[in-house]
Amino acid sequence: MRKNIILVAIFFAASLFVFKKKENYWLEKYSEENEFPKEEFELEEERKFDHPSEFALFNKAIRTKEGEAEPSYQPGYRLRELTKAQEARIASRNDLQGRTESTNGVLEWTERGPANVPGRTLALLDLPGDTNHKTWLAGAATGGVWKTVNGGNNWIEKSKNFSVLPISSLAMSEEANTKIVYAGTGEYVSTASAALGDGIFKSIDLGETWVQLSFTAANKNFLVVTRIVVDPFNANVVLASCISAPYSTDRKSTIQKSTDGGATWATVYQSNIAIEQIAFTPGNFNILYATQRGSGILKSTDGGLTWTAINAGLSAKGRIEIAISPVKSTRIFASVEGNLSGTGSDLYISENAGGSWTLIDVSLNSAAVDFLGGQGFYDNTIACDPFNQDVIYFGGVNYF
Repeated sequence: MRKNIILVAIFFAASLFVFKKKENYWLEKYSEENEFPKEEFELEEERKFDHPSEFALFNKAIRTKEGEAEPSYQPGYRLRELTKAQEARIASRNDLQGRTESTNGVLEWTERGPANVPGRTLALLDLPGDTNHKTWLAGAATGGVWKTVNGGNNWIEKSKNFSVLPISSLAMSEEANTKIVYAGTGEYVSTASAALGDGIFKSIDLGETWVQLSFTAANKNFLVVTRIVVDPFNANVVLASCISAPYSTDRKSTIQKSTDGGATWATVYQSNIAIEQIAFTPGNFNILYATQRGSGILKSTDGGLTWTAINAGLSAKGRIEIAISPVKSTRIFASVEGNLSGTGSDLYISENAGGSWTLIDVSLNSAAVDFLGGQGFYDNTIACDPFNQDVIYFGGVNYF
């Protein structure tokens, strides 16, 4: 009998060892294939709640004052506290009026909201027809489409009939028909984090009302639309970069093209590497660029029908965002999650339309700057000055 017990104990210990080995194997495999640091994965695993009832007790405890048996918040406290916070914010603004704020000598930033919706603003569109340039559309990461007519002082939701809230991009034809606006839904951060969308929506009245493009509805190729561009001289020619199955290592990333205003679409490029941005050359829609996470940049010279890699001198470990100078269209800048600078934040320039790339020294007080702040996989943006080819704006957590 004792021999049997010993054998069972040995078998149980061996099983635990094999299970642990298998667990480590899948952890390593998941970390490598999903662009997700092992440490973060382990931390996420630790954060999971195995005992919901215990969490409920914890939640109650943090809302209960010491010495009391249960929370003593009175009905209506949320509105009262919100009102007090809003009054304090207004008082703070009034107190700051007339003061000079610190600046880098280039420009000052003023928060414009939307203040009544949480999350990051992924897309911003300056609508034509307003000579004061105070009419904008904004698309929030998980908050829908919003419109302002007074420079951001007030916002009105314009996506009440949308089937989903994540808005990744807004685009319009700048010359042909400025009343037509396209909105892409869904957001891709990584295979471990994505907000699923539901295709592309279209407005023909400057964002007042929207209809879902039926071809993209419930179409897995349009599950996450990372970016949209529209031909400035033909509002019916649209390209969109998309990701299907964003949570899977078998995801399919495509570039889709429509020539009939979104009624039908054709796949013009396909890869298993996430395509997160598509951009066109100002004044020439035939020359387009697309970025692939951790891989590099693609280029098309025939309106998006064919694509080739242009990565000479460029090395990326994560997300890439590019901007093309409207003043000098052969000059392109790229904000890259990379290792060449030693900070994880690399800034590149190409002077020959992507033929080759050169790393730019981004230093402050002789120290390389981590302008992405370790969050370049979703906080990553770059834009060229429309009048000066030597001025760019870029950043992630920190802006330059």
